[in-house]
Amino acid sequence: GVVLEQTIAKLEAQDAPQAQIDATEKMFSSPVGMALSLVGNLIGVPFALLVSAGLLFFMGNLLLGAKLRFPHYLSAAIYGSVVGLVDHAIRTALVVSKGSLDIRLGLGNLLGEDLNYVTRVLDSATDPFLLWGTAVTAIGVATYARKGFGFGVITALPVFLLTLLLSGMR
Repeated sequence: GVVLEQTIAKLEAQDAPQAQIDATEKMFSSPVGMALSLVGNLIGVPFALLVSAGLLFFMGNLLLGAKLRFPHYLSAAIYGSVVGLVDHAIRTALVVSKGSLDIRLGLGNLLGEDLNYVTRVLDSATDPFLLWGTAVTAIGVATYARKGFGFGVITALPVFLLTLLLSGMR
């Protein structure tokens, strides 16, 4: 309900034609809309994990000289994403209780109503759950490689930066 309300509010703010608003509402309330959401998550989450593991593999093995197999990096990415599940559960509870999709867990709470791209990235960069998940991933990579925490941080840095850049687009 909240996603539909926010989407319709955005369309109305953009002076979209009523036919487009009605079609959007019909699609969201249909079984096809639910199926697309489900399939999107069933494909999107594993894809994101594979991309994260691929970036970790590239950084760790090719640039920093570790000799780990891809499943090690995939495992570290999955462990880091477990924190993402906690983040998702908290954000969902806040969306339902607040009735808005504008949930800020970082410094974005202090930056006013409308955030631009840079301030949304700053909010994500200070999100404790994103930082925690990145730290778990870095610890996992460093442990598998039997190197220091700094090695894990450098290896996980591209995944963190990519996440920040994508989070600013919401």
